[in-house]
Amino acid sequence: MGSLRRTYGQPIENRELVKRRMRVWAALMAGCDALVAWAVGLSIRLSRELEAIIAKIFGSEAQKEAAIDLS
Repeated sequence: MGSLRRTYGQPIENRELVKRRMRVWAALMAGCDALVAWAVGLSIRLSRELEAIIAKIFGSEAQKEAAIDLS
């Protein structure tokens, strides 16, 4: 399904800036998912909270970058 937004006659999803931002967002989401899974696995086995703190900090920084820096 094509985008309704167009610039210079092409769908906006064909623009390099949009593609780059989507790649960064996808990488941030994958990183957050992996870090959460890692932290949960460690906290269940070792009863440690440091990993959860690291995951929270990374997640909030990723959200800030997606909301402010990439918008």
